[in-house]
Amino acid sequence: MAKRLILLILSVSLGLLTQVNAQTQNPVTVTLESYIVSEVTLDDGSTEERFTLGTQARPGQLIEYRLLATNTSDESLPGGNLMITGPVPEGTTYQANSASLPPEAATLTFSVDGETFAAEPVVLVTNAEGVQEEVAALPETFVAVRWAVSDVLEPGESLEFSYRVVVN
Repeated sequence: MAKRLILLILSVSLGLLTQVNAQTQNPVTVTLESYIVSEVTLDDGSTEERFTLGTQARPGQLIEYRLLATNTSDESLPGGNLMITGPVPEGTTYQANSASLPPEAATLTFSVDGETFAAEPVVLVTNAEGVQEEVAALPETFVAVRWAVSDVLEPGESLEFSYRVVVN
């Protein structure tokens, strides 16, 4: 029987997805949709991707997470105060270069520990001489993706973010 990963695991983390500085009530609502990505061959021999809304996936399947952040308040949210974090669920592997970036709207960073984020995360490794050194972290070691929104988010305005993982 194929091992299944319930994609709703990610929705448990949605409470941590938005962080707005100095706000007592969160003015941003984040919704998440999970899509199974399939490659389909067309009659002319070309291929295209198809997206199926899904809640379960099998090992080897490609999943695209789409996060929609909407300013539900009556006030403009200043740039630099909103961070959207999408975790890479246990049992999945982040697909390199799959995170979207709205034009000039956000800075994209990654984490290998769930706490520190950087555009190019590093990890400590011990070399053959026993000396620890920093090396670039491989995308398959990422446990979270974060967008720091730099533009003002007007009332009712939404931004969409996405990234992909493969089910192990």
